[in-house]
Amino acid sequence: MSTAVKYSHLVGKYIRMQRPATIVELDAGDGPMVGMEANVVEVEDKPHGCVQIIGDDGNTFLITPQDEHRWQFIIWVDEAARQKYGAWGR
Repeated sequence: MSTAVKYSHLVGKYIRMQRPATIVELDAGDGPMVGMEANVVEVEDKPHGCVQIIGDDGNTFLITPQDEHRWQFIIWVDEAARQKYGAWGR
């Protein structure tokens, strides 16, 4: 089950989180991957075991227990480290 505690280590970190787009998202014109790259400012529990990840740019993504395994995360200490090491690190 997803809980905010499980994702709390992301707060204050610069992350890239992404997952493959659903059929609905693809039909809406989204790309093959959906997600964000931002500093995480908050994670919060939502109903039904879901967790919302909130970035400093205002983007939010909901992680549900059903699609938790589909999400990929890259975590940097800060944005400067991301710039230095690139999208997937070294």
